[in-house]
Amino acid sequence: MRITAEMLVEKAKKNGKELTLEQAKQMLFEKLGDEELDEVAGGWTYDPVPECHVTQSNHVWELTGNKRPGKIFGDWWMDVERKCIKCGEREWVAE
Repeated sequence: MRITAEMLVEKAKKNGKELTLEQAKQMLFEKLGDEELDEVAGGWTYDPVPECHVTQSNHVWELTGNKRPGKIFGDWWMDVERKCIKCGEREWVAE
């Protein structure tokens, strides 16, 4: 997914934060390292989705309602926790 300054401003607003477009552009420029810039620019590597050990197929995810500051943008773009309803495995993903 390509993260734009506009998307960052909208996510901040959704999370009750105030962020200008210029601030968002600066954050994108300063915060993203080479790996993140590659992802934003469309770089991609194969990362197989682990199978649910109960169903032997894809996990069936539901959100738990838990949030935490995001990996890259902290409170500006939160991470959410999700849980497989079949096996109970949990993981954090960008909102």
